[in-house]
Amino acid sequence: MWEIINSSWSKKETNMKRIHLEVNGRQINKVTDVAEHLNTFFTSIAQKTLLPQKNLKTKNVLMNIPQPPQFCSFQDTSEKEIKKIINQLKTKNSSGMDEISSKALKLCCNELVLPLVDVINKSLNTGHFPSQLKTTKVFPKFKSGNTNEASNYRPISLVSTFSKIYEKVVLNRLLNHCTEHNLLSDSQRGFTKGKSTTTAIVQMVESLVDGLEEGNLTTAMS
Repeated sequence: MWEIINSSWSKKETNMKRIHLEVNGRQINKVTDVAEHLNTFFTSIAQKTLLPQKNLKTKNVLMNIPQPPQFCSFQDTSEKEIKKIINQLKTKNSSGMDEISSKALKLCCNELVLPLVDVINKSLNTGHFPSQLKTTKVFPKFKSGNTNEASNYRPISLVSTFSKIYEKVVLNRLLNHCTEHNLLSDSQRGFTKGKSTTTAIVQMVESLVDGLEEGNLTTAMS
């Protein structure tokens, strides 16, 4: 067991430098104070960004969309599905709050797959997601500019590896539901099987060429 744990533990020394921030002309050097300020900044930036757009008048696009069939329940997962999801995870030493990396999980896959199937199925059937898996480890990643400004950092979240497995199980069922009932637009490229930004570019080029051949004025925006 310790051989597995040690082999999955990162051997690299951390090169993280202590962050010093300047807030309202005052220097913040204490680690806990820096962490609290960055946490407040990261959790409030979205609301502050969207606030000026709060009064924008937009059409209710849902009014003209037919109501899709109701999604009643999640189908139970299986040992085969969980093993496939685990094998598809990127092999990394990083981990969430539980300190279990994807590399360690892959090494213990056969021993953990059945307990995972049981726990995930109970979660799907009861509608409860384990609260401990909702906790995320967040690191500030410096972008550029002045290192003393919180706005020059972006949050890097390390979620639990088990949480990623839960998410993939649910995603599989949601995508199957959307595909079965044609709920996704043909223009939907992200997170759609067989489609990507490359296929979006190909479609755009084909549309431009068709327009030119027909003698139409064609343009594109990016």
